[in-house]
Amino acid sequence: MIGGISGMSGGYGVKTMSGASARMPAAGKMANLFNQIIRDPFRPDVASATLFLCEGALATSGDCERGFEIGERRFSHILNPLKGWPVEGLASISVAASSCLATGLAASIAMLEGEGAGEYLASIGFENLTIDHDGRLGGSIAAKILSSAT
Repeated sequence: MIGGISGMSGGYGVKTMSGASARMPAAGKMANLFNQIIRDPFRPDVASATLFLCEGALATSGDCERGFEIGERRFSHILNPLKGWPVEGLASISVAASSCLATGLAASIAMLEGEGAGEYLASIGFENLTIDHDGRLGGSIAAKILSSAT
């Protein structure tokens, strides 16, 4: 099981930091500009990115809050149902789309794709930001952040 009812219902509220979900109306876009902090999965008090939304939803899934370590290895709390073991490949993935429920489900399901999550989400039309276990940003949102910084 990827998550219980609390994981699915989180898409209906607004949360800060990791596990973020937000639904913003399209009317008065600049007046409704909403910033969402994506927490660094390795340093919870540091932001990896700040995204500004004027409409739509944002959801983040990863192992920073409910993951665990054995020795020096970090394990996700999200289990791959085919393998019966924690997913591997990404520390965090954030998904942006028009629906809270869709972003929450897509973020959890994309964690099953591991390092291919960003490509998978792009193929179904979802903007995304991935963070791997080395702290590197990826996905369609990272490409926009990095290109605007140059």
